[in-house]
Amino acid sequence: MKLSITLVSKYAPLIFINSCDSDNGKLFSILHELAHVWVGENSFYNAPIHANLENREVEKFCNAVAAEILIPTQMFLQKWDSNQDKILDKLEKIAKTFRCSRFVVVRKALDCGKISQKAYEHKQKDV
Repeated sequence: MKLSITLVSKYAPLIFINSCDSDNGKLFSILHELAHVWVGENSFYNAPIHANLENREVEKFCNAVAAEILIPTQMFLQKWDSNQDKILDKLEKIAKTFRCSRFVVVRKALDCGKISQKAYEHKQKDV
């Protein structure tokens, strides 16, 4: 498994991005890892084998920062509420509008209360 990693240093923080990711995935990863730099937390030990509550909370925060930069909440809600398509079509259109992956849009929909946890888990399989 190739991961993106951040090593925080006050002199020269390093961000390593998975070159196998899509361009959208790389952009999300850069923003996510930059959030690690801002909070001063390495992401070197965020692999599932090292998962703990503190790491999960930092990861959730960094994901939220990256998602907010890519898809500002107010703009997302406006696009979501004005679109009357079925959910999968809606997700696709919003992803194209914001030039990001459907995974990011599905997560944003969950975070904004537009879909349930069960729908989120199901939609992740669809996208």
